Amino acid sequence: MIFLRLTYWLLALIGISVLCTGLDAAPAYAAEFDSPREHRLAYRAHKELENEDYEACLDVLSSYISENESPAATLFVLQAQAHSGLGQESKTLATYARAAKLYPENELILRNYAVTSQQAGRMTQAARLFERAQAQGGDAELLYQAGAAWFQTKHYSRAAKVIQQLIARRAEPKMEWVELLVYSLIQDRQWRQAENQLRNLLHDRPGNADLWRMLAHIRSEQGDLLGAASALELAYDIGHAGAKKWRDVASMYASAGVPMMAVRAMRKGMGESPEPELCWRMGRLYAQALRTDAAVEWMDKALARERRPGWLLEKAQMLYSHQRYAHSREAATAAAKAYPEVRGEAWMLAGYAAWQKQDWQTAKEAFALAAKVEETASRAAACLQTVNRILESQHKIRMADSSSGRPRMGSDAETGERAGVNQNRDHHS
Repeated sequence: MIFLRLTYWLLALIGISVLCTGLDAAPAYAAEFDSPREHRLAYRAHKELENEDYEACLDVLSSYISENESPAATLFVLQAQAHSGLGQESKTLATYARAAKLYPENELILRNYAVTSQQAGRMTQAARLFERAQAQGGDAELLYQAGAAWFQTKHYSRAAKVIQQLIARRAEPKMEWVELLVYSLIQDRQWRQAENQLRNLLHDRPGNADLWRMLAHIRSEQGDLLGAASALELAYDIGHAGAKKWRDVASMYASAGVPMMAVRAMRKGMGESPEPELCWRMGRLYAQALRTDAAVEWMDKALARERRPGWLLEKAQMLYSHQRYAHSREAATAAAKAYPEVRGEAWMLAGYAAWQKQDWQTAKEAFALAAKVEETASRAAACLQTVNRILESQHKIRMADSSSGRPRMGSDAETGERAGVNQNRDHHS
């Protein structure tokens, strides 16, 4: 169904994640420098950055950084920020790449390198760098950024693992963390874990229709149609869904074997003057619930506005299965007379219905008509043979009783049973 627009939600979530991530400036005065010269260079470069004179900042730093094997980490950060200010993405990345090799445990370098990689679309690299930055004492939020980056690269299992580590560190994790975990678990098809986490979200956000739709999707993927339908019903109650969506819920309830719940949903998917097709669907739901009178009422509403051969025959079959044999024979006879395309099956059903009432003559007439239709000729012939044997047996018994003057023992129906009706029940299949 999917009834879920999951990809849209997930991309929106990740988009927010990217926008929330920013570059941190170098702490020029708190850093340790190998020489007073480095300290002076950092001071001058920082001033040029404050004035947004990025070319001047690079003039201050470039020669020194290129000529020295291991300039201070702060100088790299300042140089990278100047390149970034000029829109020089590749040079910004190259600066951080060199710095990260020299200072693999520097949280500021790793974090800014991760953000720059993320902005450049290098999401796998960004994810790894966010993890490394957090491992060097960075804020736990960096794991959220790592998880978002892993998600964008479709490494859903890795994303879920990272976010689970993040959530385990907080007694009250942020809702967006749990959301990303749920999305990752869904994409990784870890349905049970996804549902457990989603329940946590719903506990705090019971009025969120999107979350209920997501729960419906998860349950549907696990084959829990009843659970999916109930979740979707809650989502649509909150979100004021259209008629078609309510009819979809009705179909789910019907497939789950809960027809009266389906009826309730179906009513919400019908207007004041429903189309014949919708009336017929409602009739089927009531038939599934063994509410025969209501089923007939809705089926008749449909037939009053649109006569379909299949509908009239289906009504007759429904009545037969509900042991309304007389009404079934009437409907089947009407279908047989009105619609040539269903004539054979309709006459067969009329014969079976008369058989159940042990009205052998009527059954014989119906089977005789069915025998004239190619599709049902062989079945009808077998039934006719049995019915003729019953009628012949009844006639012989009556003649014997009449000639002897003895009162008849038992009814014609009992006679039919003695003649072997039970041996021919397979003809009703």
